Amino acid sequence: MPITITSLSKEFQASKKVLENVTTILPSNDITVIIGQNGSGKSTLLNCIGGLLTFESGKIEVEIVSTPVKYNLEYGNQIHVPKNSRIKIGHIFQQKVLWNHLSVIANIIHPLTKVHKLPKQAAVERAEKYLNLLEIKKELFKKYPSQLSGGEQRKIAIARTLSMEPDLLLIDELEANLDQSSLKLTMEVIKGNYIDRSKTVLIISHSIDLLEQFTPNIIVLHQGKIIESAKGTRELLIKEYEDVAKIKIIKDSVDPSSTRWFLANQSLEAAIQLSELNLTEKDTNKLFTEMSKEISKLISRFEPEAEHLLLIATKTKASGTIPSEVKIRCAEKTEGFILDGIEVPKLNGLISSASIQDGQTVYDFIKNHWEFFQNGGGFNLIKKSPDETLGHSSLIDEMFDTNGEKLNYQYTNRHAKIKGAYNISIPIPTEGHYTERMSYYEFSKKTKNVYLIGCTINKEVQGIISIDICSEKKWSDFIIQQLILIGNMVAIAIKNHEQEKK
Repeated sequence: MPITITSLSKEFQASKKVLENVTTILPSNDITVIIGQNGSGKSTLLNCIGGLLTFESGKIEVEIVSTPVKYNLEYGNQIHVPKNSRIKIGHIFQQKVLWNHLSVIANIIHPLTKVHKLPKQAAVERAEKYLNLLEIKKELFKKYPSQLSGGEQRKIAIARTLSMEPDLLLIDELEANLDQSSLKLTMEVIKGNYIDRSKTVLIISHSIDLLEQFTPNIIVLHQGKIIESAKGTRELLIKEYEDVAKIKIIKDSVDPSSTRWFLANQSLEAAIQLSELNLTEKDTNKLFTEMSKEISKLISRFEPEAEHLLLIATKTKASGTIPSEVKIRCAEKTEGFILDGIEVPKLNGLISSASIQDGQTVYDFIKNHWEFFQNGGGFNLIKKSPDETLGHSSLIDEMFDTNGEKLNYQYTNRHAKIKGAYNISIPIPTEGHYTERMSYYEFSKKTKNVYLIGCTINKEVQGIISIDICSEKKWSDFIIQQLILIGNMVAIAIKNHEQEKK
């Protein structure tokens, strides 16, 4: 039987609900992870399930198969858990809840003899077993909590809960006050004694990558409501979400290592799609528009709240008296990216008639803009007036002319430069940024960062992906590396289609 929660609401202050109409089913004899940002109601939910907090409305029904744990909580008996069930519930708190007047081993023996009625010798053996499993040194057994470090106290509090061998284990932020080695060791003990034995574990955690080996049930809390659920991290992070705000909440609810896993997974999925397009799409023009859609979708997953404009440029080869030209092969933008920059008209043929909004001239893409590229093959980017000092007409031109030698990205001065990408922060400073100031195209007054990603194969730049972002936050090295990978996939497609033409 599962743990069934129906219309659960909890308030700590009048008219301020910490939990609001929470309804869900949590499986028994399995592990469930509750994630969410600080203040989302995770600990409150766990404490309500354990019968430690009253609540204003709703119902909690708990029945763990093949155990004495069976109780119902609702208005009037919100914290009434029968004794035979209560003693089979273990709760690992964030705080180091120890009796200061008892020694380490006495802290563990006391509930085993007084509550669980174990004989003294059996209680001592049980206590020593879990202290040893958590590698707590024997010389600490007779010390008092005040003589120990915070991490040692937390491990002892965990050992005390685990030694009771509960059938329902509730864990609130296992990571609190534990270093990585202690956290990993504690997780191994919980795995061997609870998860592998199909006991019921509910855990609040940000380190879901640590738990992914168990493919846990995951629920995401936000502002007191469950906004998503999944079976395992992969299912949670690769779902197709239409609501970009939800993507950001989910990303912010997991730890950075899981977020990296998410980004890498999304990049891999995009790379697979680009590979399939390369193999199946024979029309070069259509190939570019379809690739731009995939890359734009990927960027929205990386930065769900950042509006962006994406262009992919290639450069024609000079022939006789005909000079080479930068050609825009496709364009995608998010709905909220406002085309109000002074150089939007340079997006020749792509732009519909202008309108006035709040005193500003605002443009938009023509209807079915991708057909413009598929039918016409794109357009040459109208150059700014050449400047003798500058030596070229645009920054994109320079990237092609130097075969990507200028493509170097650096997150901060403390980070190493990454070959294959370039970033311009807007507004561009006057000192030392002459090239950028002369060659940047302003497509939106809200643009804060522009990224140029090289499409490179065999050390030869085949194209440039230009991305205008309405976000001041610079992209991490990891995101840039993922985009360079995608850019190189685009280069393979360009080269492949060039060879087919020959």
